[in-house]
Amino acid sequence: YVQRLVGLHMRPTAIADEGVTDSAVRRLLFESEGSIDDLMILAESDLTTHNMLKKASFLASFQNVRDKLADLQARDQIRLFQPCIDGGEIMERYHLSPSREVGILKGALKDAIIDGTVENTREAALTFLDQKASEVL
Repeated sequence: YVQRLVGLHMRPTAIADEGVTDSAVRRLLFESEGSIDDLMILAESDLTTHNMLKKASFLASFQNVRDKLADLQARDQIRLFQPCIDGGEIMERYHLSPSREVGILKGALKDAIIDGTVENTREAALTFLDQKASEVL
C-alpha cells in the first residue's frame, strides 16, 4: 500500500494541467486502487517550499486535480445509469422509425433505471419497455 502511494505521489502534480485528458485521470484513479484520497494527502504533504505564493499555487493545482477527479467520477457514475438498450434497438423491436414515441420509450427507460425501479439488465429493461410500449403505442 505504502509502496503504491509513494510510487504515485508525483502523479497528481503531473495531471494538474488544464489540458489533462480524462483517460489520464481515470488511469490515476485505477492505479491508486481506491486510495486516491490518501494519495492526494501524501502529494500535498510533500510540498516543502517556504515560498507562500508557490505553495498557494501548488495547493490550487491540487484542488484542480480534486475537482477533475470528482467531475470524472460523477460523469462515470452517470454513464453507469445509461440503459443497456438504445434507441436503435427500441425502433427495431417495435418496428418504429425515428419518432417521438422512440424518445418517450427511451426516456422512460432511462428514468426508471436512474430511479431504481428497473434494474439496468437487458431482461428487466425489455420487460419494462414491453409494458410501456403497450401504453404508448
